[in-house]
Amino acid sequence: MYGPELGTKICSRLSLLAAATSLGDLPSTLPINLASVDGTGVYSVALGGSYRLFFKTLTSAPKRGRATSAHAEIEIIGLVPNPPVEGQRA
Repeated sequence: MYGPELGTKICSRLSLLAAATSLGDLPSTLPINLASVDGTGVYSVALGGSYRLFFKTLTSAPKRGRATSAHAEIEIIGLVPNPPVEGQRA
């Protein structure tokens, strides 16, 4: 549906997200370009010039007073096409 180039980028970003111990590990500059969506717990990463991968954080606190720290998981929302740049064809 998306083609091999975008498929490779999706796999790369998912691997990067899986390897990160926190969102602070992800660069906010290109080519990753982590961005927050208005402080809602929703974030996105770039997938080249045409799409962004959106996800939300799911944070769970330690259960029953255990001494382990809280951990974050993510839920993939989906791919969203970037809006066309003014003056460029869609």
